Amino acid sequence: MLTLAAVMLIVGTPVAHASLEDVVRDDLELARERLAATAAAVPPDRYPAWTGSGGKWTTTGPKAWTSGFFPGTLWLAHGVTGDAAV
Repeated sequence: MLTLAAVMLIVGTPVAHASLEDVVRDDLELARERLAATAAAVPPDRYPAWTGSGGKWTTTGPKAWTSGFFPGTLWLAHGVTGDAAV
């Protein structure tokens, strides 16, 4: 849980004079929204690997070495947010 929050804190854009709690909450919400959008865009038997310049996901199968990253991120996000969609 803490790792996801720390990553989002680093890559997020803090609002001037916002508290750390507000920044983390906003970053986690952005992560939740993007993960849910990705889950909706990728077929259930495929795993997102990277996006092209147009934003379309290139996917891999379950045997690719990166196939566990996305499900793991969904699992961590669910643990933080409790949202069943992620």
